[in-house]
Amino acid sequence: MPILRPTVLAIIALLIAVTAAGASGSDFIARAKLPPPLARLHTCAQPSERVAVSIQPFAGATLFAIGCGRATAGFGRIALNPEHASALELGMRFAYYLARNVRGDGATRLRFPIPGPDSRDTLVDTLPIGSWAKGEAHEIWARFAPAASPQFCAVEGVWGVVHDKANLLIWREATTCRSGAYPDFEIKIDRSPH
Repeated sequence: MPILRPTVLAIIALLIAVTAAGASGSDFIARAKLPPPLARLHTCAQPSERVAVSIQPFAGATLFAIGCGRATAGFGRIALNPEHASALELGMRFAYYLARNVRGDGATRLRFPIPGPDSRDTLVDTLPIGSWAKGEAHEIWARFAPAASPQFCAVEGVWGVVHDKANLLIWREATTCRSGAYPDFEIKIDRSPH
């Protein structure tokens, strides 16, 4: 029987933990226990800090969504409006990495263009909790209330991922949000291919 290296054993343990996490597909592990290529890139958490990890097939590759700690120095992030965000939303951010496989080989961190008030895009490295991926469509979605635009109770972005790059496809903004109802979004940007 072959002897497995510690890195391979850690990756196997990570996959078992994430698979056992159930429908959400996420679990909390120490950043130092991530596959080495991801642990090197994911510097928005301390090595001993436990982070949420979600792994899924995505566009013929593997997408990792990994939680960041509150100290996200060096990671561009969206400031959220506390009037329209929960404490969890205010504190939890996810960085997304696309890799060739579950070992994290060839991992790159995705950066997301966000339209600013001056119509210029700002690149951010993390999305708030509540973002999700549609691997079959090669898209990542996020809904949040940005502090920079307090007139909006919610915005929603859809990014298409092509060759390790996230491109903004759709941007919607809502000024009316009713409890328990889908926000009344107005489409501001539509670059979707369909």
